[in-house]
Amino acid sequence: MTDRPDNGSGTGRGGRRGTLKVGVVVALTLLAVFAMRMASGGVALRRAGRDESRLATSVAAEQTEVGLIQEAVVTAESDAYVEEWARESRELAQPGDRVVVPVPEEATTQDSSPGESPEGDWWTRFRRWIRGE
Repeated sequence: MTDRPDNGSGTGRGGRRGTLKVGVVVALTLLAVFAMRMASGGVALRRAGRDESRLATSVAAEQTEVGLIQEAVVTAESDAYVEEWARESRELAQPGDRVVVPVPEEATTQDSSPGESPEGDWWTRFRRWIRGE
């Protein structure tokens, strides 16, 4: 038997070894790509979990607010609330109500003479008006 040099056709012992090496490199490359995709999928999954919990909290807060708004709408549509709002905020009266308007008493001084006004002469009143009294 004569040993022939390997001609690269893959029939010799060196050709099988080269094919095996290439196969191992391809397999390791595929394994590395698969591992990287799994790792990035895990990161995305954790991020999605955090987002889900944050959104669930936000949805719960919004649902509470919607409930409060619906309750306020029901209250605002009631006749009792409308009447209370009209009487207290707008000072309105219903037909048949007796409206009492307080009138301030006029100050009278007993020291003033009959020809003089209670606030003093026109010059004094003018100065008070200028000063905003």
